[in-house]
Amino acid sequence: MLHSNEYFGIDFGTTNSSVVCVSKTEKAMRIDKLGIYGERPFPSLLVIDKITGERYFGEEAWRRRRELSDSCEVISSVKTQIEKGKKWDIAGEIWTPELVIAQIFKAISETAEDYYGKKIKNPIVSIPIGLSSYKRQVIRKALEIAGIETAGFINESTAAIFKNYDEVKYHSKLAIFDWGGGTLDISIVELRDGKVFERATDGIQLGGDDIDILLAKWVHSKVAEKKNLKIAFEEMDKTDQDKLITHCEEIKKQLTYEDVRNISLIKYGVLGSFSIPLDIDTFSGLIDSCVNQAIELLEETVKLAGMSMREITGMIMVGGSSNLRPLHEKIINKWGQDMDIILPQNPEWNIAEGAALLNMDSGEFKLNHNIGILLSDNSFFPLIERDSVVPTQDPAEYQFGLVDDSNSGVFIFSDNKIDINSKESNVLDIVTIKTKGFTNENILLKSYVDEDLVFKANIKSDHLSDGYEKQYEYSNLKFYYELPDVSGDNR
Repeated sequence: MLHSNEYFGIDFGTTNSSVVCVSKTEKAMRIDKLGIYGERPFPSLLVIDKITGERYFGEEAWRRRRELSDSCEVISSVKTQIEKGKKWDIAGEIWTPELVIAQIFKAISETAEDYYGKKIKNPIVSIPIGLSSYKRQVIRKALEIAGIETAGFINESTAAIFKNYDEVKYHSKLAIFDWGGGTLDISIVELRDGKVFERATDGIQLGGDDIDILLAKWVHSKVAEKKNLKIAFEEMDKTDQDKLITHCEEIKKQLTYEDVRNISLIKYGVLGSFSIPLDIDTFSGLIDSCVNQAIELLEETVKLAGMSMREITGMIMVGGSSNLRPLHEKIINKWGQDMDIILPQNPEWNIAEGAALLNMDSGEFKLNHNIGILLSDNSFFPLIERDSVVPTQDPAEYQFGLVDDSNSGVFIFSDNKIDINSKESNVLDIVTIKTKGFTNENILLKSYVDEDLVFKANIKSDHLSDGYEKQYEYSNLKFYYELPDVSGDNR
């Protein structure tokens, strides 16, 4: 029997979460999509009964979310609630975003084990570029509560590039267009010598769910007009709303490959049965404003990176909503002559697969600038130097002395970049600590970059107790990712 190693990648999305397992033996490699019937990612939502506290998760909970909202608390898009202090008091239990995410991960883990025989172990979890250190900490803690120890985080854009490396390795400036069910996230990166440099990122709350509801309301208005009944979509029974939204989602997907489809339901509340034809031209007109918003965000993010659209020679389109034909047609019409547009198969699984592959053969995050302190003579003392691998293995320890007999010490943290206007080094933060002011007094500083890619420094006088130790954090570090050797056929 061949020995097999399993590597997991998770793309924890606002609306859906994809999980991929890469199994590698001496002779073969297998990729499994762990989702609803292996075809759909897991919904990133939790439904809790307001009276009993019973919890619902998965496809059925997603399809019935409006119906269940009468008796249950439907918690969706929880990733956007992490830093808002949101709490839910449900059936005598207090739920925080951390606990909600933990329950979602636990349900995903149990489903993967029950239906696929796969126990999720040490996954790499993909995150948007610029996700705050606090959000990373919450997601890591939620995984731990769910019984999953993570192997680390990877930026979504890097995972997408690694998965599609053979197709993008010829491009130096790339856009990653990630349009899912709830959000659109765009990243602009540079690719040089197997290194991924992050240049800009932006996002909006707009996704496939919004298009499904838009389409459902359009169908409803047509049916109500045809049957001469003045009833609003919101006045329909919530079970019927769910039914129509779900059906519209399926029709939306079919219009990627077909020119016309009938939207039909045998029973739609008081409006009865109906069949409404929808052709691709009508569909394109209905979602035109959504597509225009997506394209405008792409152009704005490229400007944010200090680039022009002509410099972007390649674009990877991932996420389920990237399959929309009206979107493809507009992008091809605008930039098809100058841009290599890569639309992978199964785009909603692409990032999770890239994360799993990087788990199997990982590269390294490296610091893209120095971080240190300015000394009293205005010279720069680096604590962690550019190109250092992060997270760092061990804290770096230093001793400093006072320049006068003050009862405080001032540390000026800098990245050693020179401000063009002032010709002075860029100051990140100023930290003041308590001291005794003795001539033989040492100031001890330990610094490191932790697993959540946050720079941390602990500073204290050796003449004072640990209670006077100052703990400093800086989370706006800039990194690049050095991909593993991709010259071989490891994918």
